[in-house]
Amino acid sequence: MESYAIIAAPLYELLKNDAPFIWTENSQAAFDRLKNCLTSAPTLCAPNFADSFQIITDAS
Repeated sequence: MESYAIIAAPLYELLKNDAPFIWTENSQAAFDRLKNCLTSAPTLCAPNFADSFQIITDAS
């Protein structure tokens, strides 16, 4: 997923040990955007084994 780290950043802020877990409109927007990205094409599709596969990783 392109720009995953940027999209998920507000949610990762909630996981910090010294931060209170307060769900905000910004948190909900990030969650909704991630959910939409993960449940829409081309993320969810059957692989075509006749084509080559491309794997893109991000170390962030």
